[in-house]
Amino acid sequence: MKQPFLFRIFSAAAFICTTLSFTYCNGTSGNTPDKDSITSASASGNEPAPQKSASKGACRIAAKIGDRVLDQQLPLDCSAGTLTAQHIGEQMHILYDGDEGQPNDVDGFQIRIHKFNGPGTYAFTNNENAMALISVSATESYLTGPLKTDGTVTIDEYKPGRIIKGHFSFSVASNDPVQKVVQVKEGVFSVETDDDGSCCQVQEATPQP
Repeated sequence: MKQPFLFRIFSAAAFICTTLSFTYCNGTSGNTPDKDSITSASASGNEPAPQKSASKGACRIAAKIGDRVLDQQLPLDCSAGTLTAQHIGEQMHILYDGDEGQPNDVDGFQIRIHKFNGPGTYAFTNNENAMALISVSATESYLTGPLKTDGTVTIDEYKPGRIIKGHFSFSVASNDPVQKVVQVKEGVFSVETDDDGSCCQVQEATPQP
């Protein structure tokens, strides 16, 4: 049985951090958000509920990962996977759980911002502000970290519990002794809460004690 991607992603990250002594996996410093770009949530509370077609078109993740092209605009029936943004305490997790049966898909994709402070740019340098983990298959995965990786993720729009959009570009190293470097380019994501299901969600949660 296929394990949920959230379980696999943290298991892989823990293994990599332990094996390679990545001391920065948990992050040690905050970000430097672009204050001019901050998009505040609507205070009116009168925004109309999104229609089904709008929800379907608003959930997308795309990137060039080495020679692989990922571009998923997720349908409401979850057949292509799920895309979730989880805001837990100070952390923001962007999680894509893909379909292993699709030839150009990836098994899973995570971007984690350690000290999320709204729209702005967060650097992957040394995993201090953000980290990323890509699982192409059960035997092939890549991670940002202190060795051979860099780049940024920019949050362009954020409305708590409703919308998060951004773009990213970074490099990752393979989870093996070779540490092959792969470039992740032209990355974009758009997550808008789907009221009809759980395929596309922006979740606000309080961390458990």
